[in-house]
Amino acid sequence: MTIIGIDVSKRELVCARITGQGVEKEAWKVPNTEKDIAAWLDGLAAEHRKLLLGSESTGPYHALLAKLCLKKDILFRLLNPIVTKQFTKATVRGKKTDPADALVIARCLLQGESYPVTEGLFNEARPLLRTAGNFSQMLRAVELIRRHYTDHASQETERPSRK
Repeated sequence: MTIIGIDVSKRELVCARITGQGVEKEAWKVPNTEKDIAAWLDGLAAEHRKLLLGSESTGPYHALLAKLCLKKDILFRLLNPIVTKQFTKATVRGKKTDPADALVIARCLLQGESYPVTEGLFNEARPLLRTAGNFSQMLRAVELIRRHYTDHASQETERPSRK
């Protein structure tokens, strides 16, 4: 399997291919545009039989890459940025650069520190459902507080007064 870690930014993808032992073999910089990413992915797919690409979850910036990988049946996985930060802290590295970050991401992929991207991840209703779930939890919390307050207030009024 060919493993490629990708440090994604608004303007470009900085990519690092590693061996099964985690040694860097190749690096690229690809503009973060649909045309450039599609051409790069087509070239990779023609050259490598089994591909595993991955990046950190970067809000909207990784979405185009992930969607194109799904469209081209290329396995794409996301990493939590906290995981890569911890991995970086655990390794000796003097400076933080995009190529070094791409290499860290590739090594995290090699160790299985990621989750697969599926079509469901891009479901437009997903943020609405998450927000609805958050509101539901808040309503339950408010109801519990109201009950507690009501019970407490009724206990206070039932106590005989001391004189």
